[in-house]
Amino acid sequence: MELIATQTLLERKVGITKVRGQAFYLKDFVLFPLLHPAAALHQGSMLEPLKEDFKKLREFLDRHSQPASTESATPTAPTLNIEPPQPAQMDLFS
Repeated sequence: MELIATQTLLERKVGITKVRGQAFYLKDFVLFPLLHPAAALHQGSMLEPLKEDFKKLREFLDRHSQPASTESATPTAPTLNIEPPQPAQMDLFS
C-alpha cells in the first residue's frame, strides 16, 4: 500500500515504515499496510522487510480465519454468474 493510501485510510500523517505489518481495526474493515512489492525490486534492502510483512499478514489471517461451519452457516447472497458476450464471427461479405 502506498503512503498516500495509508495516510488517507488512517486519517493521519504517518510513514509506511512505521505502520507496516500492523493491523489497524477501522470502523468497517481491518487495514494491514504492507510495503509495496516493487520496493524490493528497486531497493534490495527492502526484500527482507517485505517478506516479514507477508509473514505477519499470514499469521494475522490464520489467527482471524475460521473454517466455515456447514451446520450453522449463515445464508449468503446468491451469486450471479454472467457469461461475457461471445464476439460474433465477422462475415467477409456483409
